Amino acid sequence: MLLYGSLAAGLLAIISLVFNWNTNRNAIFLSALLVILAIHGMLHAAILNKEPFWLVKLLYNQFSPAYFLTGQMLFFYIRGTITDKIDLTRKDILHFIPAFIILVNVFPYILLPTDQKDTIIMHVISAHDDINSFNTNWLIPADLNFIIRALLILAYIGYSFQLLKRYQKDNSAHKNSPKNQELITMRWLYMLIACMLIIFIGYIYVAVSYSLKINSGNALNRILFNFFNISGMAAFMAIPLILITFPQILYGIPAATRLPYQKNNEVPTEKSVAYYDQHEPAVIPVQEITEEEAIAEPFTELASAVMAYLQSEKPYLSNDFSIDTLARAMAVPRHHLYYCMNRVIRIKFPDLRNKLRVEHAKKLLESGEHKNLSIEGIGYQSGFSSRSNFFSAFKNETGCTPSAYLLQVTTKNQPEH
Repeated sequence: MLLYGSLAAGLLAIISLVFNWNTNRNAIFLSALLVILAIHGMLHAAILNKEPFWLVKLLYNQFSPAYFLTGQMLFFYIRGTITDKIDLTRKDILHFIPAFIILVNVFPYILLPTDQKDTIIMHVISAHDDINSFNTNWLIPADLNFIIRALLILAYIGYSFQLLKRYQKDNSAHKNSPKNQELITMRWLYMLIACMLIIFIGYIYVAVSYSLKINSGNALNRILFNFFNISGMAAFMAIPLILITFPQILYGIPAATRLPYQKNNEVPTEKSVAYYDQHEPAVIPVQEITEEEAIAEPFTELASAVMAYLQSEKPYLSNDFSIDTLARAMAVPRHHLYYCMNRVIRIKFPDLRNKLRVEHAKKLLESGEHKNLSIEGIGYQSGFSSRSNFFSAFKNETGCTPSAYLLQVTTKNQPEH
């Protein structure tokens, strides 16, 4: 059960990374944390179950450096979420020093021949309560390795908790963040720390049991051992399940900046946005809001600027127009746009792009452009990269094909006799 639970959580972590990488790249630290925990959980379960042998051989000792990055991944994820920054700095290299030391520590084992590794793995499986009797580490013995790792994880959990408390006290740090999104994300981060603490308590119990050679056959110890294993697995599984249930937490806590769409080095004003709304009616208009609502949702200005830019410049007419293109034009991070689309404008970027392209295609059809271009040509002129994409999007938006729509327009414009 422990083995399959760890495997399932690891797969969910990988799926989370694949599907949310574009939303917020800060999710890579969270996914790395879950993958590390999954690897450790699978190794722990395989050793306790004494099978499968190949899995113990694959994971034992060789992934020890990764285990010494557990706390760091938690810290990087929480720090990046509350600061709305993703990139690591040069100083962050210091956080990787423990993992490098452990890599040096286990290097002799990595270089061992296969038959010697097989002998060690058999010893590990048969006598895991006496880990120092088959110690192969160069600098730090196995039992001390467990204790150092536990203390390191605890230090990072405590430091991450302090970051959250400090963020809450600093009003200036989050005055430009959406209040509702901030509340949801802060609750999630505290839950993440709580889950990590539960996992840590189980790990420290196992580490102390191994180091002090507590008799695993003792009834009380066996009950405690099973309890901590089950509670740790439940906390571990809860993390990816929460991500799947509440995907909006992956937007993090975006901090709005005054760097939206620029034209002639000017930020669009309310007047310019109104002009675009008047002369080029928005397919998805951004509703006017009160000052109180603007404080609660600081990304409304960006939403209006996005719509103004789309309507004036029509970048969607290029078939390679993407969220990255829009982010560069607006001079904002990509995850700000994802949040803005899904939570303020309330439409996904691909759907909005298709709506705008279909509207443009309808205007071309209504203006008689089909006399100069084929139906497929009108699709290309509207930004679609292929005939199939054009017809599919057009039918989704209008309920009919471009040819049928053209027939309707032609019939409607014919003079009555």
